[in-house]
Amino acid sequence: MEFDLLSKWMGLVALIVSVVTGVWTLISKSTKPFDDRFDKLEKEITRLDDTQDSHGSRIQKVEDELAHLPTKNDMHDVKILMTHLEGHVGKIEVTLKAAESKLDRIERSIDGRKS
Repeated sequence: MEFDLLSKWMGLVALIVSVVTGVWTLISKSTKPFDDRFDKLEKEITRLDDTQDSHGSRIQKVEDELAHLPTKNDMHDVKILMTHLEGHVGKIEVTLKAAESKLDRIERSIDGRKS
């Protein structure tokens, strides 16, 4: 009799173990694709975070360089100064042409005396 009772209990324990194992297998199989997707998402988030950090440093470099460059107003002031310089250079050209023509006449005059 004890053998029959032990046999019934062993059958019940085996049934419970197999049911628990089956349920565990179903649960673990059904979460595996989610775990894989979760791992892929974690890697993608890490990659994007690294990319964001590199963009931040690149933007900082550009901002540092822009601080040294002239502004729109500075360039406008330079343009105005260049216009003034063109006027002064024009006046100097006129003066030099006049001086050149006077020097030419003096040279011709001196050459005329020598001959």
